[in-house]
Amino acid sequence: MKKLVLTLFIICTFGLLSLNAQKIRVTDGDLSVLKGQKLINLEFTYNNLKVGKMIEQDYLDRKVKEYNKKEAGRGERFLESWKGDRETRYEVKFIELLSKYLERKGTDVDTDVKDSEYKMVINTFFIEPGFNIGITRRNAAVSMSIDVYKTSTNEKVATVTIKNSPGTSMGNDYDTGERISEAYAKAGKSFAKFLLKKKYI
Repeated sequence: MKKLVLTLFIICTFGLLSLNAQKIRVTDGDLSVLKGQKLINLEFTYNNLKVGKMIEQDYLDRKVKEYNKKEAGRGERFLESWKGDRETRYEVKFIELLSKYLERKGTDVDTDVKDSEYKMVINTFFIEPGFNIGITRRNAAVSMSIDVYKTSTNEKVATVTIKNSPGTSMGNDYDTGERISEAYAKAGKSFAKFLLKKKYI
């Protein structure tokens, strides 16, 4: 009986993991235009962002209120970190891992790349912040779309979606920004490997 219960548990666990696994796919256009490109500029946006099951502003309003009830000013500090972490942590992690793999092909990607024939606009549309309260935890996750544009005409030539990129850690990620930044690192790494595997770069 114990073996049966254990077997069912394993099946259910791996079934749930597979349902929530990271997915990367081209949803429009053709990424082969990037073949041979040595410079690609990056831009980051957060349009129509949902956090968990809430729109971002509702989530932030709730968290600021909750934190300020516990400690005056804590909500404002959380809000400042939430906005600031985008440029100082999330985007940095994504670029760091994307660059690490693409530089093998001699391709330079960053937010200040000049004279690039193509640019990528990375829009995060979903964040699961996760949590860690010691006795139990949930990994963070992010989903994003990546639109590729021809710089000279601003014509969109392709779109890629990355869904449920997980942020895993060693278990001491009590900071929300740390959990989410690891999800961005995973997204950057996986996107780079996807481009290389499909020979788009």
